[in-house]
Amino acid sequence: MPLLNKLDNVKPRLFLTVVFLLGLIWRLVYFLEIRKDLLFQALLFDARYYHQWAKSILSQGWLGKGIFFVSPLYAYLLALLYRLGFSPQGVKILQLIIDAFIPLLIYFITLKVFNRRIAIISGVLAAVYAPAIFFSGFILKTQLEYLLTTLTILLLLLSQEKPKTHLWFLSGISLGLFTLAKDTGLVLALPVAVWIYLSLKKTPLNPKKATLSFLAGVILVVGILTLRNIIIGKDWVLTTWGGGVNFYYGNCRESDGALKGPDFMRLEPEYEEIDAIKEAQRLTGRPLKPSSVSNFWLRMAIRENITDPGRFLLHLLKKLGLLFNRVGISDNYQMAYFRDRSLILKYLSVDFWPIAILGLTAIAIIVWLRLLNPKLNLILIFFFTHTLVLCLGHIIDRYRQVLIPSLIPLAAFALGFIYNAIGQKDRKKILLSFSFLFVFTLLTALHFPNFDQMPYADAYNQLGLLYHEKRQYP
Repeated sequence: MPLLNKLDNVKPRLFLTVVFLLGLIWRLVYFLEIRKDLLFQALLFDARYYHQWAKSILSQGWLGKGIFFVSPLYAYLLALLYRLGFSPQGVKILQLIIDAFIPLLIYFITLKVFNRRIAIISGVLAAVYAPAIFFSGFILKTQLEYLLTTLTILLLLLSQEKPKTHLWFLSGISLGLFTLAKDTGLVLALPVAVWIYLSLKKTPLNPKKATLSFLAGVILVVGILTLRNIIIGKDWVLTTWGGGVNFYYGNCRESDGALKGPDFMRLEPEYEEIDAIKEAQRLTGRPLKPSSVSNFWLRMAIRENITDPGRFLLHLLKKLGLLFNRVGISDNYQMAYFRDRSLILKYLSVDFWPIAILGLTAIAIIVWLRLLNPKLNLILIFFFTHTLVLCLGHIIDRYRQVLIPSLIPLAAFALGFIYNAIGQKDRKKILLSFSFLFVFTLLTALHFPNFDQMPYADAYNQLGLLYHEKRQYP
């Protein structure tokens, strides 16, 4: 009996238990491996920013002050956990445990879109997916974004399968929460609303009611933040005011598409906000509200690029290459450094690169063979919308996590498709599969000057600074 056929005999409850325990054990062993490392213990950059923000929420009040520069949900959840008595180390352990449930959600997503065999493959891939294991151990909002985008996709698929008003509404709530964790999530509202309407249009169900229920959920959650901004911040800002700044950061003439932004801005959250305001006010010669600062930098980016559209397009292509490249560019904690200190990350997990190659191959196969259907369309909507939004900003490895709820099911499909093609000795499908694999392997392995050595260089630089602060010298 072929190996994949044996998967049909695995009892669902047994598999779900095994895949959860696999994910949990892998994450806890990883934690035990690196818990004493000085870099792991340190709160660097964004981690320090969220830690301090959470403490300020507890000391200054839950409504906060002014307009938020970055998405607030993680900071508020962190403050709640601190109030309940959690330490940063305790939060990390809790995140590792919660993260072990996400492979189960990805299993169910894949089950809805493909079949049980492919779902089992995707569940295992998600359980041992290295970046998920890695990022769940830090005080960063990365895994919260990962969780909420996964949950949103699953709720939408459940709603499409069992169309009930409350399920569409819950899907909207989930996307709204995702927007509070990652403000660009709001961009998904329109394409998803169109998907809901079109997927139900030729059914006896009411597509308008379903679409409006979904949008009502989004508006309810996002509207709370908007109302808070108007009352507390005295400014009309939908979610956060960092959008224009981030767009300029990723597309100005000085940008390298990743870490390097405008010369006047320091790459630390607490300084990015200050520097953006100061420079905008210096150039305009007047005080500006947060919304005006964001609009100013958006206009500046458009003005710089509209005069040189060729440079903008080439820069966009470069960022697309960086997004799916085998080398991940880090701005906080460098995965390459921790991989050398963890057997789990180095030998017993799956990295982003093979998932990207397989996922892109799956998309090419699906389009080539015209295998699209409404459920698969939703996966592709999330994938392509996130890809576009990320490429319009700047590329950091942790930003890629929102692609994973789409990429892992697609990667599992590619593995199943190739296995079946080989088993059936279908030469056309074998040739098609390996042709796409070859092309995407080459494209994702492209060398980008100045990026390949960065993961190690920055890690050891930070480590040296930490030892210097502790007055510990070799």
